[in-house]
Amino acid sequence: MVPWHTLDGDVGGIINVTEDITDEVKQRSMREQEARMASLGLMAGAMGHEINTPLQVILLEAQEMLAVLDEGAVDVATLRASADTIQSTTERIADIVRAMRTLSRDSRADSASNVNVGELCQNVVALSRGRLKSSRVALAADKVPPELFVRGNASQLGQVLLNLLSNAIDAVEPQADRWIKLTVAVENNLVVFRFVDNGPGVKVEHRRNLMQPFFTTKPVGKGTGLGLSVSLAIADRMNGFLRHEPDAEHTTFVFGVPVSESVASDRR
Repeated sequence: MVPWHTLDGDVGGIINVTEDITDEVKQRSMREQEARMASLGLMAGAMGHEINTPLQVILLEAQEMLAVLDEGAVDVATLRASADTIQSTTERIADIVRAMRTLSRDSRADSASNVNVGELCQNVVALSRGRLKSSRVALAADKVPPELFVRGNASQLGQVLLNLLSNAIDAVEPQADRWIKLTVAVENNLVVFRFVDNGPGVKVEHRRNLMQPFFTTKPVGKGTGLGLSVSLAIADRMNGFLRHEPDAEHTTFVFGVPVSESVASDRR
């Protein structure tokens, strides 16, 4: 509401100024969905192999059990060993499926909740394990205390972590010895995720535009240029931060999000 005045100073009326941001919100929402599916798509091919391999293990163990039964003399030790292998392998597949369900769902309308940081990291690593293996990248990740929670949206938090890990995998590709480190720490009531890799780093001339929509240094067809900009928007919405640390010894991206209030209170 903006008042306008006559020449003698009296209020002559009210001008109602409105701004339609519906299209802007829709466009932002579409960009976030596109970025999420792009991140998951990068993992999909390697993840198919990651699931197919344990399925082959289950098939072989089942065939072994049938062969033992067909012989008539039941070897309990052999059957138990095969059953244990099938159980652990099935749990591995379940981890991958659970991670995909959590991180792929469209949760833009969901309200913030307490998210277990350890489970969040496990989901991201489970989805990335196949790509890490096929790209011959060593990942060293902190073991997260089971009682550590953040306040936010699990799917969107996973999207940020998945994007940062995916970028790191791309970054180390030129190296002969490829490694990534993920550390998790609590700093000033924030859970801080640090992704460090031994890639060539971000060129000085690219740093200013890193978080801009559609900016990418990747080859045509390999990157959408939306990952970091969408991740920054998610961090801002959750009262967190996302930044590149240009002065670090190795390429470092840092993502921080508030600790769950109940956890923060327990730490005081």
